[in-house]
Amino acid sequence: MKERFRPWTAQMAVILAIVCLLWIPGAQVRAEGLSTGRVVTSRLISRFTLVDSTPIVVPLMALASDPNVPAFCLTPHAVEPYPSSPVGYVGTGPEALFGSEAFIRGVTAIVQHGYPSEAVFDGVTYSPEEAYYATTVAIWWLHAELGMPDAITPISGAVSNGHEGLFQVARRLYEIGRTQLLKTVSVSAEPAHWIWRAGRLECSTAVTQHHTDTVGIASVPAKIQATLADGILSLATSDLTVLEREVEVALRGTSRFANENLYWLAPDSPAYQTVLAVGGASLFSAACQFVPEGRSGSLEILKTGREGLPVTGSPAVFQLIDAAAGTPCGFTAEAAGRFRFGGTMTDLPTEGGVLRLSGIPESPGGWLLREIAAPEGHLPAGEDIPVVPGDPATPVEVSNQYEMVRVRIIKRDAQTGESPQGDAVFEGAVFEVWHRDDPDFASSPEDRRERVEIPAGSDRVETRLLRGGSAPGFFVREIAPPAGYLPAPETMEVLPGSGEDDMWAVLTVENTVIRGQIVLEKRGEAPGGPAGGEGATIPLPDVTFRIFSSSTGKIADAIVTGADGIARSGWLPYGRYRVEELPGESNAGYLQAPPFEVELCEPEAEVSVVVDNVAVRLPVELGKGDAVTGEPVADEGFSLVILDADGHVLRFPVARSAGASGEVLHADSEGRVTVPGGLTMGSYYARELSAPAGYVRCEEPIPFEVVIGEERICLEIPNEPTALEILKTDPTGAPLSGALFQLEYATGELCRFAQLDGVYRPDAGGDPVLRSGGDGMVRIHALPVGDYRLTETEAPAGYLLPQEASIPVSIGIRSRVTAPAAIAWENEPEPTPEPTPVPEPTPEPTPVPEPTPEPTPVPEPTPKPTPVPEPTLEPTPAPTTRITLPTEPIPQAEPIPEAGEKIPFARTWLPAALWAAALTAGLLTRAGRSIAATRPGRRTRRPW
Repeated sequence: MKERFRPWTAQMAVILAIVCLLWIPGAQVRAEGLSTGRVVTSRLISRFTLVDSTPIVVPLMALASDPNVPAFCLTPHAVEPYPSSPVGYVGTGPEALFGSEAFIRGVTAIVQHGYPSEAVFDGVTYSPEEAYYATTVAIWWLHAELGMPDAITPISGAVSNGHEGLFQVARRLYEIGRTQLLKTVSVSAEPAHWIWRAGRLECSTAVTQHHTDTVGIASVPAKIQATLADGILSLATSDLTVLEREVEVALRGTSRFANENLYWLAPDSPAYQTVLAVGGASLFSAACQFVPEGRSGSLEILKTGREGLPVTGSPAVFQLIDAAAGTPCGFTAEAAGRFRFGGTMTDLPTEGGVLRLSGIPESPGGWLLREIAAPEGHLPAGEDIPVVPGDPATPVEVSNQYEMVRVRIIKRDAQTGESPQGDAVFEGAVFEVWHRDDPDFASSPEDRRERVEIPAGSDRVETRLLRGGSAPGFFVREIAPPAGYLPAPETMEVLPGSGEDDMWAVLTVENTVIRGQIVLEKRGEAPGGPAGGEGATIPLPDVTFRIFSSSTGKIADAIVTGADGIARSGWLPYGRYRVEELPGESNAGYLQAPPFEVELCEPEAEVSVVVDNVAVRLPVELGKGDAVTGEPVADEGFSLVILDADGHVLRFPVARSAGASGEVLHADSEGRVTVPGGLTMGSYYARELSAPAGYVRCEEPIPFEVVIGEERICLEIPNEPTALEILKTDPTGAPLSGALFQLEYATGELCRFAQLDGVYRPDAGGDPVLRSGGDGMVRIHALPVGDYRLTETEAPAGYLLPQEASIPVSIGIRSRVTAPAAIAWENEPEPTPEPTPVPEPTPEPTPVPEPTPEPTPVPEPTPKPTPVPEPTLEPTPAPTTRITLPTEPIPQAEPIPEAGEKIPFARTWLPAALWAAALTAGLLTRAGRSIAATRPGRRTRRPW
């Protein structure tokens, strides 16, 4: 044992030594991107892993401005192209680096800080050789990713001697580097142009910047103010020459990155770039030139008079108004009647009836042309004229009016001579006025003829001053009549002096009011229809309506319907009218129609309205009652339809009741049916479609009456419950009480019952046992229609259970109290056993007294007792079960064998054979005991 134990001990010691050498814990790694586990310091670095849940965040870099300044460990190696394997990059070989603790610290710094340009990070120092080796491995893989020809070794390759751990770290660096994309610093400005605002030119544009820390203005031309705030570049100047020359504003954006990741991959090139290190940071910039667009336009203003000819006799004077500021703008004169934008002149005269303005910039509020002085004998334009300068010049024609007379127009009703009728008004009437000789004498800036409109709340309107010319007088035409009136048919003439003085011309214009007629057709719902149904309607004569003015409330007319139910009003003036129905004998029994409005707005129009009356309805509720107990049946399982007096089924709107479905009405949870909307006065029938569970449907429709005057019509529809009767008798037909039964549903669940007045009814909380009464009957009411199984669980005292103690029972739709489903079931009495005969006792021999010494007498033999033969027991006939079938066939009952049909042995001879065998065994046993009792020397045992 010792020899065997010692080698095993040595083996264990060797294994422990190897484990101790391989599992020497190192210091905690403080890098954010590395796991917090310990780094194995042995030459196998397989446990050097990264934390996947906390990705290393590496800043994105931009193209270096000076590629001649190298970054640490990124300058391509002197030996190019890169070899297919990292082996041989250092003289000592990768084996020495893989086991170096300094190399592990260097890789940790690279993973934490990215590809560095310094050799110390957070107190961790590593040599260029160590950092360069890990970086070149990642670069080697990145070259393979790009498909460069110098990368022929698969990415998943590993070096010999089991140094997979370092390659896992380098692969992570490769994955980080692969995801880096160049994001170039850029600055751009949207196109914009100069506009005129608050007395100077301004321009603003949105500046878009990408990957920049700061954006600023690099250069601005003289006389231009520039600001950049919140991404908006704003320029302002009073130098109008910028509209005709290009002005460049230089913008520059810069981006400053910390040197945490100096390795990146340009999107268009697989080359690995360097960055410019400036004071420990890298600076990148981009610039753009913004040139505002100069836009300007011109106006050509033409001053006209009669027949559109220029007014050349005397000049008109205009101003160009900045609509946003409301102030006139200055111009500089270039020639007579020609001015250029910018300067000190604000009053600009025409030359030969023409004024030309140029160099007008765009204004956000637009421009207005204002005439401040008209030519002699003309009135200046009364309003500022909006103008839009353009290129070429936008023409603007300004017509002047002559001075002379004002025209006053007064509106009157042609019938009353005063105020308007109905809802008609005078306001809104529009007239056109022109000089009787020449319409130009009454021209206005917008139209060659003067147009005026009667203002709201007034009956008159006045024109401005008009020049009458050599032949004074004006024509007036109504081009738009006021609401409710017909237009004046002809052109009217008015002369100056027809008013208060020669400065006035007064004209009274009369209009005819629009009239219309209201036609009412009165119809009522035919009796006997359901609420909301599609029943026919009938005309209702002798119904009175009153018509009121909606605006004044005064009665306008009263009309009565004729035999055809139609009534016509008189010709009523324009307006809205309220129509009300009055109660009377003709519309008794109907709900009165609510008031409604009719509008008369077309001349000689007949507005027809059909007024339908809905008959008065009484709520009707129908319920179910038990025809036997008289109690209501609260069961939602029945439905019915309502028929009118002619036997037609009524339809009901589904939307008006959740229990209504077209024609069929369904009971609610309380077993009540409410007729949707009620029924009108008349005779109806209720025809049951489905009865509640446990009841038989009524075959005949049930009549009922709806009489006006009742608050509610309630009708109980009696239903006979279903009935099952079980009669228990003996073979003589005498009823047997005390038999116990159970009834099962087709699912096998026991039926439970509650007994009342000798009748069983289903009750979920009742007893499943059924007991026959003194008359041998079990009466069950209100069983749902279906299939059941009846089982006799206990026979009456002194009787046997039938052989087939369970039979199927079916309750049909016709199994009712007056014609129940009946079952007659007989039980045989128990057989009475005959008493066992008791054998007579064997007589004891009489004792003989001892004789006096005399000759010994010969003893007589003891007589043997005469054996009494045991009576032979007759075999008791086997009991039989007889079931008297009802007069009507019971569904699913066992069929009666037909003549000639073979009956199975188990149902005929087998019971008799079993009884005979039992009897024979008893007889043989008794005989054996009797024979044994007769043998000498053995005591006869008394029978029990």
